[in-house]
Order: sequence, then C-alpha cells, then structure tokens
Amino acid sequence: MNKIILLTTFLIFTLHLSAQNSFSGKIEYADKTYFKTQADSVNYSNFTNKYPASLIEEMGLTEQDKEVYLVTKDTVLISDQWIQNGVPEKLYLATPKNYLYINTVSGNSMRWKEYRLSKFSNFNNYERIDREDITILGRSCKAYIQDSKKGWQKIWLSDIPAISPNKKNTRIIIDNKVVLKSIYFSKSNNKYTERIATSIDCDYTVDIAKVISAHNQVNTGEMYAPIVENNKIANAPIKLGQQLPDLYCRAIFNPNLIRLHDIAGKSEYTAIEFWGTWCMPCLIASSKIKQLKSQYKDGHFNVLSLNTRDRDSEKIKQVITTKGMEWDHGYSTTKLINVLNTPKKYPTMVIVNRQKEILFIGNPNTEMDAIIQILDGKG
Repeated sequence: MNKIILLTTFLIFTLHLSAQNSFSGKIEYADKTYFKTQADSVNYSNFTNKYPASLIEEMGLTEQDKEVYLVTKDTVLISDQWIQNGVPEKLYLATPKNYLYINTVSGNSMRWKEYRLSKFSNFNNYERIDREDITILGRSCKAYIQDSKKGWQKIWLSDIPAISPNKKNTRIIIDNKVVLKSIYFSKSNNKYTERIATSIDCDYTVDIAKVISAHNQVNTGEMYAPIVENNKIANAPIKLGQQLPDLYCRAIFNPNLIRLHDIAGKSEYTAIEFWGTWCMPCLIASSKIKQLKSQYKDGHFNVLSLNTRDRDSEKIKQVITTKGMEWDHGYSTTKLINVLNTPKKYPTMVIVNRQKEILFIGNPNTEMDAIIQILDGKG
C-alpha cells in the first residue's frame, strides 16, 4: 500500500473530569491520511492527466495542526486553535441537549454536527477484534470495528475512564472510554484516515469558563449583516460575461468584511481564487499566482484568495506567510461557493475586470496561458 499523501496533524485532546477515578490531563495525537494507490491520491486531489508528473511529486507536504478537547461531567468543548493564554477563535460546544459552534471573535453561535459522525455513533454496532488489541502509551486498548456501505472504522478503546455528555460523540469518546487510536477507510476514494495518541500529560488543567468568556461580546447581527443579506442571492452558477454579484466575505487577518465589488474596483483585472491548505494543487498554484503578481503591477492585476474548509485560522495565516502570498485573503462562504465555484473544484480561479464582468472561470494550474492572454488584453 503506497502512502501518497501524509498529513501529520497533532491534535491536543484535553480531558478535565470531575468524577472520581476519572482522567484529567492532555492527550496529543498524530494524524495521517494516505491512499491505497497513487491513482487514488491523484483522483482525490482533483488531478488530471493534464498535470505533469513533476507536480504530483510535490504532494508529499507535511502540515501541523492543533486541536484541544476539553471534557467535564456535562460539557465537551473543542477549539480549532488553542491559545495557551488567550481565547481560541472557534469553539465547538457539546452538552446533552445542544451542539453549538461559537465564534469568539464575532460572538456568533449556531448548531453544528460535523463531530458527531452519525454513521459510526452506535457502539452496539461495533464488533470486537481481540486479535488486534494493543498497548498505547502503557495503556491497554481493545480493538473494535464497524463496517458500512461507505467504508469501515476501527477504534482502540483505552482503559482510561471518562464521562461524556453524549456517548455517541465518537470523535472524542465511545462507550464512555477514550479512543487512543482510530482508522477510517472510505471506499469511495480508497482513503485511510488514521489517528494515534503520542503522549499523555496528566498534570494539564484548564478553566473552561475562561475559554468561552469572549462569547457574545460582539453585535454579530450588525457586523455581519451583509453576509446574511447575501443569502438572498440566488444560487445560480455564474457564467462568462455576467456581472459579479455584490458578495461579501470575512477577512482572514482581521475581523473586517471584504466586499468583492470593492476589491474588483482596485485594478483592471482581479482574480478570485478558491483554495485550501489541504489542497496540494492549490499550494502549487500559489507559486504561479506569485509569478503573475510580480509580472503585473497592482493597478493592473489584483488577487483575492478565498480559503475553504480549513478550520485552523493560525495554520492558514502561517501557510500564507510562509509561501509569500502577499495579496488579499478571506474566508469563503457557502453562497460564494454556490455562485462562483459550483463544481467545488480546487483550485478554481474567477477573473473579473474593473466593470465586474466575468472573464474567466477555470484552473490556474492547467489554464495559465488563457489567464495571461486575458491579463494582456488579448482574451
């Protein structure tokens, strides 16, 4: 089995339990994603035969990420980025009755489901595979497997006692026990996602109330009203020759909003690019966009990159800074994707002129000649 893409992720899983004989501390995990064959890896990353082999070789990128899981007797709190002496920007809060997403910068909250993994939530559907029992960090772990039409998941439950507000929250706890290792296999793309604990710190404590203290300190309704108004725009895919709708997004390096019409008015041509740190072709395309930026002056060509799917804003900022992506950056929204990137392919670039007319929709990695023709006024 060839491991084509290896994304090493360190997830920090913090348990702060008040019950007697329960675990209190921090567990650090290493994550990796890999595929059965190189062809599976290529298909998953939206590669086609148009890409030279040299680009495929650049897919061996290693990324680091952090997540914190805080567990008390009646609450699970998950932060997408952990600031030791501050407040995480995004939190996911689970109680017996509610699953809430909290943005501590905006104060906005909404229901969420992404951590529930419902297809693997019923522990009664797991079968024991005692021949695969292992010891992880000195703790005995029992192996279980659950199969489905879409794939299978193996879990290794430790002997660490735990209390969870919802036993079905399989990303954190199953059957009131901590999962120290898990492997999920997806049949649709032959992708394996594996996670294993690498360290346990029993002396780590945290004040959950302090972590969520920033909640609801901002008037979200006033600050993000334009994004809410965008929901009234039809989800019809944009076409060449049409006008760019009056869309907004939130900036990455500050809590302000970006109006796409304002960005488009800065230069003769503006590229709106959809990308993600998880997308190898996107990271390759960023180097080509840098070349375009150096080739054309600011008044002639501008770029707005819209990040998609990434949850860790610090990781996004780090990648942008490390790769020298010195142009405007924002977070994509469902509306932006539905209108400007309907096929949901990455990277996708949309080019508009100063009059907000759509001139190009395509892939900057494979259609650079067409992009240059447009920027040279020949398209």
